[in-house]
Amino acid sequence: MSVGHAVAILPDSAYFDEPATLRFALPPELRSSSALVFIADYTDEVWGILPSRIEEGMVCADISGAGVFCPMQFASSETATTITTVPATTPATTEPPTTPQQTPLGCAVLLSIFAVMFLLRRAGK
Repeated sequence: MSVGHAVAILPDSAYFDEPATLRFALPPELRSSSALVFIADYTDEVWGILPSRIEEGMVCADISGAGVFCPMQFASSETATTITTVPATTPATTEPPTTPQQTPLGCAVLLSIFAVMFLLRRAGK
């Protein structure tokens, strides 16, 4: 959960010869050293936690280059929200009813019956 605004250090290709300390001022209620506050960096579309510390009412982390950084804290169990992802489904479609089709076997049986009747009639003459 964010406790401040994200900042971007540019250009993206910037790297420091020695680590620089990034500091964010904290609201008074989060300034105790027991607050679970940290600085996160946004890399590859994911927020990651940087090793952070609280000094003089600020959350601090050492960085070695450019990036997007934001002060955050872990959500308490009272404010945590569970997000459930449900895969999208396509709506059920109703296919139009199909007309039963006569199979070739039915035609063959009928032709066989007529042929047998024809032969029996001829044999009876």
